[in-house]
Amino acid sequence: MAVVGARTNNSQALTASLRQAIKLDPSMAQRAAQDLEFSKFNLSGVLN
Repeated sequence: MAVVGARTNNSQALTASLRQAIKLDPSMAQRAAQDLEFSKFNLSGVLN
């Protein structure tokens, strides 16, 4: 769902989905930080 949020420019859906994914698997934070799908979004509050 985070990718859908990014592609539709829905930052709320993006951040909510990323938070859930990181909660389930903390290694997802590093993957999201390097993913080009999310490059135009400020994810510092989600990834820290």
